[in-house]
Amino acid sequence: MIYIYNDYGGTHTTSLAAAYHLNKLPVNRKLTKEEILSVDYFNKLQTSDMGKLIFHGVDENGDSVYTVGRGSSKVVVPALKNLSIIFQDKL
Repeated sequence: MIYIYNDYGGTHTTSLAAAYHLNKLPVNRKLTKEEILSVDYFNKLQTSDMGKLIFHGVDENGDSVYTVGRGSSKVVVPALKNLSIIFQDKL
């Protein structure tokens, strides 16, 4: 399976989601400011990075984890859904 976390900018919520997914963050307490700011790609992407799939790692099940910033585009989510259908048909 391939996981793709997406949001407007692809640099805050998605980076945290990917880090949690990959067990890089504690789940039993609130994060410190330092922990949040040290998450890979957190607040480090530029506008030019929008639309790029960014690989964050492989989870404990061998599944790849990506993020993408979609901006205000209304076509990215349907495109990702269609891409997932294509991948499913290939398996």
